[in-house]
Amino acid sequence: MLPEVSDEFAKTVSAEFENLQELKDRIYKDMKDRAEQQVKANFEEEVIHSLADISKVEFPPIMVVSETNRILNQQFQRGNQSLEDYLKSANKTEEQLREDLKPSAEHRVIHSLVLGKVADDEKIEVTDAEIDAEIEEMTKNSNEKKEELVKFLNEPQMRESISRTLLTRKTVEKLTEYAAVEKKAELSEASNEEKPADETEDEAKTKPAKARKKKKEETE
Repeated sequence: MLPEVSDEFAKTVSAEFENLQELKDRIYKDMKDRAEQQVKANFEEEVIHSLADISKVEFPPIMVVSETNRILNQQFQRGNQSLEDYLKSANKTEEQLREDLKPSAEHRVIHSLVLGKVADDEKIEVTDAEIDAEIEEMTKNSNEKKEELVKFLNEPQMRESISRTLLTRKTVEKLTEYAAVEKKAELSEASNEEKPADETEDEAKTKPAKARKKKKEETE
């Protein structure tokens, strides 16, 4: 039997909700935030993809191999399932899996090179203070072993990884900012082309008189 959706039910969901309306408001806000984030992510992906399409990017095959290795490490270093167990369950060889991942790896390499070029051209940089702030944000909800996590994230290799992530984020934000301005300008221009020129008040007043005068001249 399902529980009654009431103020009491809201309180059982979380102590921060005093009544059902607060729970509904939170659900609506979370759904709205997720939708906005998805729209933003889609727009960013569209901008990067468009830029990559018009860019002539050349790279050695070894970059795709390295990116494939990175994808595999990300997927199988979490400990949920080993590469060997996955290959056995999927009835695939490692070569077949690498071939499946190749398009994704190529996609990531192209995007990385394009964003790197934009970052260089725009002189986008990441400061130590920004890395520190990101580490603080990443660990703010870690109640247990926070010091150990902070120490781990401050290792040179991890700081470099965080720096790359922040650089990518800042570069994408700059690109989407430019794209948004350009799109707004295009929409404004299209709107102006479709909109007829506004008639002044004097023109509106004299128009009927001009029409009567023209008609009189034609009858004479």
